[in-house]
Amino acid sequence: MAAVKLLFLVNPGWFFESHRLPLALAAKEAGYEVHLALPGDPVTEAVTEAGFNIHVIPMTRQGASLKSEIRSLWEIYKLYKKIRPEIVHHVTIKPVLYGSLVARLLKIPAVVNAFSGLGHVFIAKGWKAGIRRFLISFGYKVAFKHPNCIGIVQNLDDERVLQSYNVLTSAQTVLIKGSGVDLSKYDVVPEPEGKPVVTLASRLIAEKGINEFIAAARIVKGARFMLVGDVDEGNPSALREDEIRQWEKLGLIDWLGFSKDINSTFKNSSIVVLPSYREGLPKVLIEALACGRPIVTTDTAGCREMIDFNDPNGILVPVKDVIDLAGSIQKLVNDREKRVSMGLSGRKWAEKNFAIETVLADTLDVYTKLVDHEAKL
Repeated sequence: MAAVKLLFLVNPGWFFESHRLPLALAAKEAGYEVHLALPGDPVTEAVTEAGFNIHVIPMTRQGASLKSEIRSLWEIYKLYKKIRPEIVHHVTIKPVLYGSLVARLLKIPAVVNAFSGLGHVFIAKGWKAGIRRFLISFGYKVAFKHPNCIGIVQNLDDERVLQSYNVLTSAQTVLIKGSGVDLSKYDVVPEPEGKPVVTLASRLIAEKGINEFIAAARIVKGARFMLVGDVDEGNPSALREDEIRQWEKLGLIDWLGFSKDINSTFKNSSIVVLPSYREGLPKVLIEALACGRPIVTTDTAGCREMIDFNDPNGILVPVKDVIDLAGSIQKLVNDREKRVSMGLSGRKWAEKNFAIETVLADTLDVYTKLVDHEAKL
């Protein structure tokens, strides 16, 4: 019996490696013939040496031009027609919209559309954002008209929003808590001696709460603030390198750039902060919990799921509330014992909720059910 063909369409390519590579490896191990359709950004050895069938699809993160978008659609169409996968797994907005349309046209048997958060479009204000939200939600509705399609969401808030826009039905929805982490790769070690280190690690865009983090750094006493991540070129809300350099020059932060070893980064941290405006389920906070570090994050979709309210592992603050953010960080800076106890609670919360084995098993189960459902049609 021929192996079931599974094709991932993901944009950008780095997101596949950071969030979906373990899933693709697990699918390959389970006997699937795995294909990757990625844009032309650099693909690392970890991906190229894994034995996948890799296809380059021209696709930008933003809408560069009508001509480039039509080209992306056409190339996806040609690829799907050539490979004829039994399952396509779309991740991020454009793959969901374009890939689902092509899957319907070509009658691809099964579709998985994964939402890694709803992003800026569902929280932005103003008439332009409203129009874009309407168009994308309409596109999502079209995407989910496929007769054998599942939508994977990472938190209940996103599920409610998508169902309120009539994008998904409850029968089409599966809740899987993020991409998970391999807990065996994260060590719980005592925090370093000396001045507490407060770390924010993320893409450097406004929606991650970077400006609020910097404002808190101006207020909090007795701590060192560390910013980890690259400038997100091509993102309209990306911070400028010159302003980050200025914050560093003023002594507000140390900027480390991108970290290839977040485990080591968090070992050298005392508190991990993410004052994001909205998330799917932030992997970076799962990694912080896995390292036994207390977190300070916002009371919003995706972030509040990081907190164990029965055995506190961190502190929730309102979105964009600098005073509350600074006050919460200061409390932890002043109380090492509290940091240690919250950190240990966080590791237990990660083990209970975010082990990668659970995420992989649940997603492979989605594939199996879709294939079985198609066989009955």
